[in-house]
Amino acid sequence: MISIVIVNYNDWNTTVSFVKQIESYSILDHIIIVDNCSTDNSFVMLKKLAISPKIDVIKSAQNGGYGMGNNVGVDLAYKKYNSEYVIISNSDVIVEEKVVLSLVKEMENNKNISAMAPVMCNSKGKEEPNCAWKLQSTKWGFFAFNTPLLNRIVNKNLKFYLQNNSVDSNIVQTEAIAGSFFIIRTEDFMQVGGFDEKIFLYYEETVLGIKLKQINKKLAILKNEKFIHNHSSSISKSYKSKFKRDKLLWESKKYVLKAYYDSTDIELVLFALLRNIFGLIGLVRALFVFE
Repeated sequence: MISIVIVNYNDWNTTVSFVKQIESYSILDHIIIVDNCSTDNSFVMLKKLAISPKIDVIKSAQNGGYGMGNNVGVDLAYKKYNSEYVIISNSDVIVEEKVVLSLVKEMENNKNISAMAPVMCNSKGKEEPNCAWKLQSTKWGFFAFNTPLLNRIVNKNLKFYLQNNSVDSNIVQTEAIAGSFFIIRTEDFMQVGGFDEKIFLYYEETVLGIKLKQINKKLAILKNEKFIHNHSSSISKSYKSKFKRDKLLWESKKYVLKAYYDSTDIELVLFALLRNIFGLIGLVRALFVFE
């Protein structure tokens, strides 16, 4: 039994288009749409899709962010349908049924892998390196890896996943995968408590990777399959203010540093100072365009 969970927030048009794309996929037993307390008429429009017995449209009790919305959907897939696998997906993706079939096949053949994703590509078909990444073992490593300019200086553009860390020619093990589209064993997702609901936005996938690693579960990228991420319902569409997006990003980063890397209050102050310094340097670089 395989369910796919799609979280919607004020973007019913994109969600409807995606559901129409995948509704005929026989590999998918259930399509679960979670409206995350949209402020427009999304829920009313999405409920029209529920005429299909394959589709559930539910509304979350509150807009607790990306992680909470997905947790609501996975909980339904687990308790109502006893789904062995669940797919977490954005609505602004294009994925062929053969990709889903390949993911399921490889998950069946590799029982040690908990979650897997195809290679993410942009709308032009170019592979995006941030489809997967290695977890950082230290708080300073996490901060550096997630501060673009500092990452460039310290890690010299460290690759997100390593080509030589392969199970076979098509499967590359990694430690975290992007949340735009991936499949996961439902039991494993439930065992670790799903996404951390204290994070409203950003770093949910990193924390999920940390929690899965703590119970010795593996994640992987399926190199010979791809999907398109159009970014049409991206964070910037829901949160148009860059200031608000940056604030959300920093609040989530602080939480991860404290909850998962045991950072002290003094260290968080230092991280905030470094964030401002490198942010200013990045702004100057952008203005003067020098290397």
